[in-house]
Amino acid sequence: MAEVFDKQDSPTMIAICNEAGEAWARALMVKLVSNFAEFYSTNNTMSDYQIADTVDLMLEEYPHYKLDDYKLFFKMAKKGNFGQIFGRIDGEVVLSWLKKYDEQRCIEAQNMAIKEKERRQFEQSDLNIGMTYDEYLAWKEQKLK
Repeated sequence: MAEVFDKQDSPTMIAICNEAGEAWARALMVKLVSNFAEFYSTNNTMSDYQIADTVDLMLEEYPHYKLDDYKLFFKMAKKGNFGQIFGRIDGEVVLSWLKKYDEQRCIEAQNMAIKEKERRQFEQSDLNIGMTYDEYLAWKEQKLK
């Protein structure tokens, strides 16, 4: 999940809406949801209306997500990270799994922020008073003189 946060050049869905238009952003999302629904061999597949409605709800709830977030979410869902499919795939399943993804994403972002803060504090602290091997050799040589 960290790879999604590291991609600085990947635009959010709201940025795609603003730059390319809402229709383009929705079309990207429809393609992702359609491919996801086709992955499963369930009795009832999602209709075009269900896919469009699900996309609208996803964009409404998570406009700050990047396209890469959604790609990662669907990849994780296909791997069964959020639960099993019991003969049905629909908007409610997708949205409930997306909520689980969001919780995991928030925890990951929080952990990354904590690690970054700790790294910065260490760099600024007096704890990093050690020396490199080259500095040690120079110090040793100077001490022997």
